Amino acid sequence: MSTEEKSIDFTSVIEDARKGDEDAFEFIYNHSVRTCRAYCMLYFDPAQETGRRNVDAAVKEVFIRLYDGIQTLQAPEDYPELGRGIAKDVCLEKAAGETVQLEAE
Repeated sequence: MSTEEKSIDFTSVIEDARKGDEDAFEFIYNHSVRTCRAYCMLYFDPAQETGRRNVDAAVKEVFIRLYDGIQTLQAPEDYPELGRGIAKDVCLEKAAGETVQLEAE
């Protein structure tokens, strides 16, 4: 977890996002996307075109799953752990050659 994520209280933002507040989810995205991208780069080589495409696809899928995941997150303060867990799952699936489908399309 980044130092920035540690200093942000996501509880009220998660509650607002659950109520459909798009600005709240945008806040979550803006404060998490760099950490997510950096994590995904551990699995895929961003120096290669295929690696960059895999990182981009994984980050998109992470946030699609995260959007659904915050609806059932029992403790909003556990958001960073949820995000890391989803990112790990998506990257492992993609690295294993499984197709990561964008569920919102």
